[in-house]
Amino acid sequence: MGFVRALERDFERLSQAFRRCNVSSMGCGAGTGSEFLLNRRRTAELMGFSSVLTNTKDAYAFMDFGIEAFTAMSILMTNVDRVATDLLVWYTYEFGFIDFADRYCGTSSIMAQKKNPHGLMYVTENISKLLGRMTGAIVQYRNVSGLGSLKEVGFSFELTARSLRAMSGIMTSMKVKGDRMRQQSTAAWAQSSDLAGAMVSEKGLPWRTAYQIVAILVRQSMEEGKGEHDVTPEMVDRAAIEYSGKPIGLSAQEIKKALDPLECVKARTLIGGPAPDQVKKQIEESRQALLADQQIFEELLGQVKAGETKMAEAERALLS
Repeated sequence: MGFVRALERDFERLSQAFRRCNVSSMGCGAGTGSEFLLNRRRTAELMGFSSVLTNTKDAYAFMDFGIEAFTAMSILMTNVDRVATDLLVWYTYEFGFIDFADRYCGTSSIMAQKKNPHGLMYVTENISKLLGRMTGAIVQYRNVSGLGSLKEVGFSFELTARSLRAMSGIMTSMKVKGDRMRQQSTAAWAQSSDLAGAMVSEKGLPWRTAYQIVAILVRQSMEEGKGEHDVTPEMVDRAAIEYSGKPIGLSAQEIKKALDPLECVKARTLIGGPAPDQVKKQIEESRQALLADQQIFEELLGQVKAGETKMAEAERALLS
């Protein structure tokens, strides 16, 4: 859902960039306009533009709308890269959280047993290409004409579209290994801060005191070769006595609940948190946002199609 929310902002940026791109410069000449009585609004209408740039020097000399489109695509692809990077880590043997469909993978040139995630590699490589081209476009934009910066935009749109299609296929066919994730969620004292939280909420300890007691508990347990599954009230009290000189009396049930990853997730019920009810609410909100965004997309696409229709009608009228 975090990825979805970032994509929602990406759509907003792209739709705003489209509106600023979809303004006609036709008739601006070399920045001075023309002595002929050109109907700039009519040409804009026939080409599917929503309006005209109202200063001919601006229409000729400033291409910032192209840079804005580049920037919106670069932010979008950087957000995609964050997810792709997570998936690459989760796919490694050491994590083993997910698996990819064979059609998005390939074999290693040396290690016959190795299944490489070529699809994700393709996406991340495209992101590097796009960021490099955006940097070049910005540098070119400061030149006298600035036209060179726009030559990269079309290629970059296609690069972005191909990457998004690949990422969509990878994620919708991805296998998630829930049992492995659950197993690892209780490793390496991942819920230790929740145990400190239980000391605060159940026993009224200051957070810093609870934090130090848990740190001592973890150190003592590791020295004894024990893990979070082995924690007892006696172990917690021993750590508390070492730090503050007195036990805290946390029960076995309170300890078990604090160290249960599912209970930890359920407890985070704040707005936007990972508790199931909150996540379901976010999903529903994003489904509604998707419907609204699809409508915006159809409206923007309709402007272009309407221009094509008017152009064809104007051509037929002239030919007749």
